[in-house]
Amino acid sequence: MKMKKILIMLAAGFMLAARVNAASVNWQSGNMNTQGWVAGGYPVGTVITYILGTVPAGMLTALENGATLAEAMTTYSVSADASKAIAAAVYTANVGKGGGQVYTGFTPGQTASGYAFAFNSENTAFIYASGTSLIFNELGSNATLSFNGLWGEYEIVPEPTSFALLALGAAAVGLRRRLKK
Repeated sequence: MKMKKILIMLAAGFMLAARVNAASVNWQSGNMNTQGWVAGGYPVGTVITYILGTVPAGMLTALENGATLAEAMTTYSVSADASKAIAAAVYTANVGKGGGQVYTGFTPGQTASGYAFAFNSENTAFIYASGTSLIFNELGSNATLSFNGLWGEYEIVPEPTSFALLALGAAAVGLRRRLKK
């Protein structure tokens, strides 16, 4: 019985040590002002959402078709690693260790992939970037994933089905009025 208790305490200690030594990703948006995004409808205070992993196939299309980021994240089973508003003066949205992101157990030699989104103030377009971090050098170290100059803008256009239903409804109203006369 005593041996079992010792083994459980050792296992718990190893898990705690691994958690303490876990590495994390430092996210860097780059200067959004120099990329034209601040003037283009992504002002100071716009929230950038960072997500670890690779963007799931279909997610960009879903967002372009009018899905909200929350809906797309739920549909494609992804969760945010960090979110940060673009800050005044420096026009960046950087999140470092301890800045609210999920800590993950990256090991030396690994890299992290990630992507990020921000929506303009009218919610008619979004900017998106993806990238790969530098290599984690040692256990517990951080790696930086920077999106400097990698942002692209996408327009949000409702699905053609929505327009077709709207046109069909308008035609039905017009036909009904015509038949009443």
